[in-house]
Amino acid sequence: MARSPATDSAALISAAAAVFKSKGYHNATIDDIADAAGVSRPTVYKYTQNKRALLDSMLDAVLDAITALWVPKTYATWADALRGAGQFHTVSGGWKAGQRGGMIFGLWA
Repeated sequence: MARSPATDSAALISAAAAVFKSKGYHNATIDDIADAAGVSRPTVYKYTQNKRALLDSMLDAVLDAITALWVPKTYATWADALRGAGQFHTVSGGWKAGQRGGMIFGLWA
């Protein structure tokens, strides 16, 4: 079954996340992302400046989701949220190598 091509930046970000998850950020290319999205290389550049801009968009979306779901309900400010995250980090034993990226890319996969 053929994939439908990416028709907006959200679909392109989703394709980029899948490529970053499977190949790693540094090994992924714009051509890989275009292939995963079912579009041409010029179409990728219609929606983004470069690979780093796609990663930044993913991180922005993750922070927006965290803000919407966690910060307003639990903490008054981002400073309070970061203090709380630091406490979680200390209690949980910290992040394992590669865990952070897997959690971010896992949101789209």
